Amino acid sequence: MSEMLVIKMGELVNRPRELRAQQAERMRAQAPGQRRPEPGAPAAARGSSAAQFKAWNERAFWHVHGQLTAALSDPDGHRATFQRLCNRHELQLILMTSGEMGALTQAQMQAWGTGGLQHLELRAALFALQRNPLSGRPAAQFVQLLTAKVRELPPPDSLLPAADAPE
Repeated sequence: MSEMLVIKMGELVNRPRELRAQQAERMRAQAPGQRRPEPGAPAAARGSSAAQFKAWNERAFWHVHGQLTAALSDPDGHRATFQRLCNRHELQLILMTSGEMGALTQAQMQAWGTGGLQHLELRAALFALQRNPLSGRPAAQFVQLLTAKVRELPPPDSLLPAADAPE
């Protein structure tokens, strides 16, 4: 796989600049309706502002935080939520302090995934990691994965109560 990529890059570099520019123009002309916003483009170009996404994520964070806290205080009353909290290390991020997050090992970060997380949990985990950023490649990859998944989610307005905020 990487060998093919190196060969393709070599082919591109060996072409004169004018030919590369002409090929890029032809490709743009062939697919005018399929243009997507660039990854570095502002979030407003993708449909919602960055501030709106952050607000949604924060509301989801406090909502899920409340659910998980209730499950910790009464495991028998919230058995399913407590079981998910014990099994899903990504949910534990929502309850961790910055000191606890800093003590995580690279191997623990490597084990994180998004499979099985609900929409609000995805948003809450992303907010928790943006609130207390972690260093390390696995953490950065997980944040990128969460960001991509959250950008595809519908607005959480129907899933959240009207006023979820920290107490």
